[in-house]
Amino acid sequence: MLRELAAIGAPTRHEEKRAAWVYAWIIQQTGAAADVRLDDNANVIWHIRPTERLSREARSNALVISAHTDVVFDDKSFEVREHDGRMYAPGIGDDTANLVVMLLCARDLARNRSKLSRDVYVVANVCEEGLGNLDGTKAVYEQLGHTVGEHVAFDCYLGEAINGAVGSHRWRVTVTCEGGHSYFDFGKPNAIHEMSKLLCDFYKLSRPEGMTVNAGVVEGGTTVNAIAAEASALLEYRSPNNRDLAIMQRKFEKLIAAHNSKNTSIGIELVGARPGAGHVDPDLKEALLARTRAAMRVACEQVAQPEAASTDVNVPLSRGIPAICVGAVSGAGMHTREEWIDMASVEHGLAFAWQLLWLEATLACQ
Repeated sequence: MLRELAAIGAPTRHEEKRAAWVYAWIIQQTGAAADVRLDDNANVIWHIRPTERLSREARSNALVISAHTDVVFDDKSFEVREHDGRMYAPGIGDDTANLVVMLLCARDLARNRSKLSRDVYVVANVCEEGLGNLDGTKAVYEQLGHTVGEHVAFDCYLGEAINGAVGSHRWRVTVTCEGGHSYFDFGKPNAIHEMSKLLCDFYKLSRPEGMTVNAGVVEGGTTVNAIAAEASALLEYRSPNNRDLAIMQRKFEKLIAAHNSKNTSIGIELVGARPGAGHVDPDLKEALLARTRAAMRVACEQVAQPEAASTDVNVPLSRGIPAICVGAVSGAGMHTREEWIDMASVEHGLAFAWQLLWLEATLACQ
C-alpha cells in the first residue's frame, strides 16, 4: 500500500491523483455504502458513524483524524526504492507513511463501529506544505467545525507530540525602480540594493520573545551590466502567539512604508497565514497529551515530548479545540529527494496509532 501511494506525485494544490487513490481504497475496503466524499478542495472525508444512536452532546464531540496528501516536490510520479531496511521516496515519511497508517487504523474503526462512542471523521487533507497555508484543514473546519471535539493529526516522526501551534505570516515583497545601464546610469536606485537594505532592516526589527524571521527566496535583475529594475523576496515571521503576529505585522508594514521613496516603489502581498493557538481548555489539552503518552509507552516504549510546530493542528488549536499531531514512523531527510523511513518502524507506528485512536474513538466508554 505504501509503495503504491508513495509513487504518486502530489504537489501542494495538485493532490487530485492521491486523493482519488485514497477515495478508491476506502470504497474497496468498506464497500459502496461507505460515507466518503471528495470535497471541492480534493480533501477526502470519510465519516465513520457508531452503530448506536448518539446523544446531542455526543454529536458535537466528533473525533477528526487526519494526514496530509501533499508533497513539497512538483513531480508527477516518484521512484520508490528499498535498501538495507529503508524505503526511499520524496514525501515517504512526510506524510505518506503516516497517511497509510492512519487509513489502516481507520479501517479497523469502521469494522468495529458498534464499539465507537463518537463520530469519527477520517481526513486525507490537502495543502499542508509550504504556501498551502493549511487551506485543506481550514476547509474541513468550515464544513465540520461546530461538531468537532478533538483532532489527532499524523505527521512527522515517532516520539513527537505536537500540541502547540506556531503561527506565521508569509509575504511576497516586490521592489521596483527605473533601472538603467550599470555604467552610464550609475547612481540610480538599484532594486536589488534596495531589497538588500530592506532585508537587513527586516532582520533588525525588534521582535517579541519566541518570534523568528526568515528571508526564504530572493530574486531580481536581468543581467550583470544592468541596474536591476525589479527584485522580489518571500519573507516570513513565526510565533506561537497570535497577538505577537499582529504586533509584528504592524512593524513590518511600517518598515515597508519607510523604505518607499520617490524613486523606489515597494509592494507587499500576504501569500500565507497560519494561525497560532487560541485558548484551549488546559485540562482537556493535558488529558489528550496524557493519553498520547500512554499509547506511545505501551506500543513502542517511547516517551512523547510535547512541543510546538506548524502543522494541520494549528487550525483546531486556533479554534480552541484540543488537538495533537504525532508521527507513526522513524526516518530522516524530510523535504529532500533522499527522504527515507525505517521500514521496521511502521509496525511500531501502527501499534501506537491503533492504541491512541482506539482510546480516542471509544473515549466515553472508558
